[in-house]
Amino acid sequence: MKKKVIIFLLVFQLLQAMAIFAREYDEVGDFYEGLAKVKLNGKWGFIDKAKKEITPIKYDEVLLSNFKDGFAIVLLNGKVGYIDKSGRELFYDEMGSPDADGFVRVGLNGKYGYIHAFGKAITPLKYDGVAEFKDGFAVVKLNGKQGLIDKTGKEITPIKYDWINKNHFEDGLTEVSIGGSWSSKGYTGGKYGYIDKTGKEIAPIKYDNPGSKFKDGLAAVNIGGSWINGNFTGGKWGWIDKTGKEITPVKYDSLTNFDVEGFAGVKLNGKYGYIDKTGKEITPIKYDDVSGFGHADGLAVVKINGMIGYVDKTGKEIPNSFRKMPTTGHVLESETVLKSETWDGYYPITPQFE
Repeated sequence: MKKKVIIFLLVFQLLQAMAIFAREYDEVGDFYEGLAKVKLNGKWGFIDKAKKEITPIKYDEVLLSNFKDGFAIVLLNGKVGYIDKSGRELFYDEMGSPDADGFVRVGLNGKYGYIHAFGKAITPLKYDGVAEFKDGFAVVKLNGKQGLIDKTGKEITPIKYDWINKNHFEDGLTEVSIGGSWSSKGYTGGKYGYIDKTGKEIAPIKYDNPGSKFKDGLAAVNIGGSWINGNFTGGKWGWIDKTGKEITPVKYDSLTNFDVEGFAGVKLNGKYGYIDKTGKEITPIKYDDVSGFGHADGLAVVKINGMIGYVDKTGKEIPNSFRKMPTTGHVLESETVLKSETWDGYYPITPQFE
């Protein structure tokens, strides 16, 4: 019986308080973190459970409805901002949504920076543009140049680049460029290199090709190529490792990616051959066409002077495997290793870089 009386009194007090609030305000929200939003004459503010107004009733809108983690987001005269439980305000012209780690892009008077939800400044509002964080880093723009910051707001690179790969780090490295130009179609031209997560330039800014990501510790680079009608073409290709070392001379007309066996096809002066991941040419660059490794017994098919045959992973041609290319149909079955395979089944390993 005593328990029922206590519950009745609590409910009565709550209803009484709600009635008082309703008489004083046009609308009263639920309490969260000890505070409730209230509306009066078209404006919003917050009160505590003692009915004390902890903010003026002046805001045009409460954007997230309630306080969370000690802050609420409000709109006033076209500006969006934070208020804390003491009523302290922090307003911006623009505000993005918090990312998964609570970082928010904000802008005021044409300058941009980052705050952490809720309210803590990460960078000064000094940049002309800021991108979202990815892999712990964000691209920032100032005076037409770009740089990278980390989540402490530290600039890990000088703000000197004309382009930084916003997709960020592959194998711990990302591309940067200087000297190109921007148009409605994006960024073209310039010279390219790579930086690591400390901002150190690992590969010099001297290559002409964009968009070659590191994979398994290697990236394809080009010198002398250019953009023509939206396509990158020409120049010579080679490979660099994660230290920036050129593991091959930048001399090939085209390259393929390395296959599962660790070999890549290369083209030079109209002829093809293979290299391994150390950059060593395991075959002479003499074939008219080549396939990828990965056939039976780890062999690859090559074409030379109208003949097709096999080479192994050391680059050695398999004895007695070369036969004349058929004009139609299949290679004749015989004692050859090729048996009933057609060249069409192997041709070609399509260059990824040319």
